Amino acid sequence: MKASKLIIKGSFAGISGDLARHIFVIIANIVISIVCKIYKNSLYEKHDIKGNFLEHLLTFDELSVVIKLAVVNLIVVIAYILIISAIFRAINTFYYIPRNVIIDYENGKIIDKSHSFFLIKNTDENKCNEIINVNIEQSLFQRIFNTGTIYVEYVANTKVDSQLRHLEIPCISKPFMQKNKLI
Repeated sequence: MKASKLIIKGSFAGISGDLARHIFVIIANIVISIVCKIYKNSLYEKHDIKGNFLEHLLTFDELSVVIKLAVVNLIVVIAYILIISAIFRAINTFYYIPRNVIIDYENGKIIDKSHSFFLIKNTDENKCNEIINVNIEQSLFQRIFNTGTIYVEYVANTKVDSQLRHLEIPCISKPFMQKNKLI
């Protein structure tokens, strides 16, 4: 028999898989940018290029060197953009820690409590007559850290009609154990 209430809480363990992925992306792009800079410096020395790339572009001798330098500079710019994006995503991952989802079987409610910013608290309360489907999505790092995202489909009956509703619960520790509690 199910408990009358099931509480699914966000935790540091729940965000560990996503956090590890973002840190991996940061480190990989730093390595790529370092390798590209080393290759660019070797091209500068090999072809005796003085100054920066734009000055050499105006007075280029070999088209292949200009193309190589352009591609290397483009890769470095893309790597920096990916590093900045991964840093913001890693910081954003911490917002999932204070999230609580309460499934009250006795009163037929799903209460989702979360924080969208430091001082803003959101509480979403929905009627729930029956949970009909629970799906789990895991990336490679989430499988390694035993975390994942749970998708819950449930039916909410009213006097007029019934609605199929969805709830996404990201960054959950031990998602298969939580799924077994839900259904």
